[in-house]
Amino acid sequence: MEVVLKGACPSLKMTLPARWVEAPCSKLVETWRKKYGASSDAVLQSSEGTRIPMEWPIEAALTLYGSTLWVVSLEVEEMASRAEALYEAGDYGGAIAAYARALEAGGRSWRGRGRALSNRGAAALMVGDFARARIDCEAAVPLLPESDRPGILAGRACLRLGEFEAAREVFSRVLEKGEAARGEMGEEAQRFALEAARGAEEAAACRAELAKAERELWAKNNPSTAAKLAARVRCRACLGAPGRVVAARLEVAALARLGRWETAADLLDAEFLERPPKGALEGTLDRDACRAALRALSMVGRLEDARAACERWTPAWCREEAASLAALLAAKAVADGAFKRNDFAAAAAAYARRDHPVFHCNRAAALQALGRFDEAARACDQALAARPYYLRARLRRARCLSKAADDGPPDESFDLLERAAADYRVYSRAVPEDQAAHQEARRLADRIARGPERTRRAPRCAAAAAEDDKKTDAAEYAEYEAYVRRFQQRQRSPGNDGPGKKAPRLYALLGLARDATPKDIKRSYRALALKLHPDRNPSDDADDQFRQIHAAYEGLRP
Repeated sequence: MEVVLKGACPSLKMTLPARWVEAPCSKLVETWRKKYGASSDAVLQSSEGTRIPMEWPIEAALTLYGSTLWVVSLEVEEMASRAEALYEAGDYGGAIAAYARALEAGGRSWRGRGRALSNRGAAALMVGDFARARIDCEAAVPLLPESDRPGILAGRACLRLGEFEAAREVFSRVLEKGEAARGEMGEEAQRFALEAARGAEEAAACRAELAKAERELWAKNNPSTAAKLAARVRCRACLGAPGRVVAARLEVAALARLGRWETAADLLDAEFLERPPKGALEGTLDRDACRAALRALSMVGRLEDARAACERWTPAWCREEAASLAALLAAKAVADGAFKRNDFAAAAAAYARRDHPVFHCNRAAALQALGRFDEAARACDQALAARPYYLRARLRRARCLSKAADDGPPDESFDLLERAAADYRVYSRAVPEDQAAHQEARRLADRIARGPERTRRAPRCAAAAAEDDKKTDAAEYAEYEAYVRRFQQRQRSPGNDGPGKKAPRLYALLGLARDATPKDIKRSYRALALKLHPDRNPSDDADDQFRQIHAAYEGLRP
């Protein structure tokens, strides 16, 4: 009678002597322990994992479970059980560490190795370690030939890594040779078959769209379509960070061709910079995609990120780029220092030495501080020529053009105001939450609405304009105070002039009863002020309505 013992050590094949037929199974375990020095807690199991009592006769165990038995360490099995409990509890990091200990203790011949590898791969998928998940699950596939689970998990990992052809092959293999293909009709087999079909379709679609994006970008010179296709692949819910990098490299290159530097830079997260797109040869980078990424970071002012990426990457051209970026950062530090010291002339001169949109925009700020609004607007023109969606430069140009209109000839001033209004409109659509810019745009629109004839009477300098504004505000406030006093006097009833007696009409204007509390008065006034403010009230007498409710509030408040 022959028996094959398997376990963490190499298999042990024995021909049993006749006297062992009635011996207990513990004798087999003892023989294994003497041969390999196994732990004292080892037990005997069948190939299906059924534990065999140590007191059973060897002949009975072989008759019932066959000639191949497993010697298993209870300690390793307990490690695997603890790892499974951690996985079920959602502690995927702890499960990965526990499975690693069980795999190390069990050895390469451990009967539960395939299941442990598959489960560790599933936990790695949950924490986003897709490369580790793929390695573990692919190693588990030959160890668990009857199960589709390792193949499905390996396909998921490939899909999230952006390795679409490998994912398609894995899912197709599950469809062709999996449990459903072998005629098994269980619920799990059907579920795995459905997921494999969907995964293969998803992988093929991603691969086809990326190939089309490549053609549109490089062969047909159509970066707009290429960017849309790559974005569609990148935004698929199935993709993890590495897979998004595969799609993002094309999208970044396309957006750079379109001059949409801000959108391109937004795609350059830590994952992209730490794992840049690979080139066709082993150990190389996709130079076009990496150069586009560095240029996008530089154009939007993320110079430190660009330099750090260059230093992290290894090719020689990256070191040259890093040196260039370091020089740019040094020049910016000098110019920024002058600006912070309020030495605006020196700052403007330092910024002018570099042809870069951030430098042009900062030079415009220095010139604006010096009152040289025409030159500042031209510096913004240079910044926007290199970076069309540079919102800070657009807002700065609008303000500079508006100020320059105060000093220019009447006809030219009106043209400058219209250009400023156009910049304000673009900026306001992009940044709707900037209330200060909205107010500036409204004042400018009112000024333009008066037409060239009225604009011609604008003050010739900013100082004169400020002085006129002060005088106008003082006169308007004095007139308003007089109006309030006259209104309150008119609204008082002849018999209600005593202390604390308020005219009924004041309450009616605020929509209140005579017994309204101060809190009610304040709440009603705020609501009506928002509703009847001249900027919101289209009525011709909006100013009078607003003044009336304010005068009523002044007369009623304690």
